[in-house]
Amino acid sequence: MSNPRVTGAIRYAQDVEFEGMLHASILRSPYPHARILRVDASAVPDSVVVLTPDDIRDYGSYGCQIQDQTVLPRDRVRFVGDPVVAVAAPTKREADEALNLIDVEYERLPGVFDAVEAVAEGAPLVHEHHAISDNDAAYFGIRPQEGTNICHRFRIRHGDMEEGFKQADVVVEETYRTPGAQHASMEPHASVARWQDGRLEIWTGTQTLFNLRMDLAGIFNIPESQIRIISPP
Repeated sequence: MSNPRVTGAIRYAQDVEFEGMLHASILRSPYPHARILRVDASAVPDSVVVLTPDDIRDYGSYGCQIQDQTVLPRDRVRFVGDPVVAVAAPTKREADEALNLIDVEYERLPGVFDAVEAVAEGAPLVHEHHAISDNDAAYFGIRPQEGTNICHRFRIRHGDMEEGFKQADVVVEETYRTPGAQHASMEPHASVARWQDGRLEIWTGTQTLFNLRMDLAGIFNIPESQIRIISPP
């Protein structure tokens, strides 16, 4: 029997379709750090649903360790590609075209582009405040340092370090950097959602269904029992 993952027969979240479903597109920030001054979506046709930062201010924040993420930025973008406006239209083409009709005015702000630079005294803050997550399934006791970009600090104390250096035959001091990494998943990032029989149903590729359900319940302020997550296959 042939493997459906090899033949392409397996059905992922992007293959889920429903009659009358809308297709979403995201307008993203071209700046690493900027304040959102104005969003003008008045030119978008009525057939397209538009979601702006003003529409999500009452929604909750989320994050498995620190709850510093929102559906859309409330006032500032914090990285190139940060979602600013979401649209949904009867076709993907209509959704993509609608993005060209949206005008966003930004005030560019200083950014940080290096981990060492980010923890230096006086560095621009990515987040002014750190709200600890109440997600028991993922939280491991993180300790963010208020007023800094440090999300966690811990100390290892064992033995006499200075004496160890004195006794060492060779002492090597160097700075090592590792590149970013991305999982090479076979399925693309995709989600399909619908409200069915008083319950939110979502098809998406995820390994943490219960964590996702908890986050969504907090965002929309609904009970977890009203949310069903399906992760195909």
